Amino acid sequence: MTRAHIIFVVKKHDWQETVYQHADGYPEYVVQFLKDMKRELFKNKEWGRRFDPKYLAANYIFLQKLIDWQEKNDHWCLGVCCGKVNDYIDYEYHVEQDDDVNKWKVTIFEHSKQIKQLII
Repeated sequence: MTRAHIIFVVKKHDWQETVYQHADGYPEYVVQFLKDMKRELFKNKEWGRRFDPKYLAANYIFLQKLIDWQEKNDHWCLGVCCGKVNDYIDYEYHVEQDDDVNKWKVTIFEHSKQIKQLII
């Protein structure tokens, strides 16, 4: 199990929401999932809550559960939930909105040490 926290952040408003992911928390999976999620959410340019952390956390959880359900994974009930649930975390992702709402800055930490930062 690769456990992770995904933290959606808007610094200028001091908003944040955390998602706990019980498995598949490694960077190759999470970063690609965030890119796919962002692409789908941003298709509707009229949607005004494209970077409200609570909505993003809810959408992240919903889409993870939907994928597990569609793939009929045995562990789908373990998946993801809101909040910091576990103290032992392999990876933490800080997903910040840039001033350009179409760009997200993702900072990746492995066991509390920053290992990478990228713009998606």
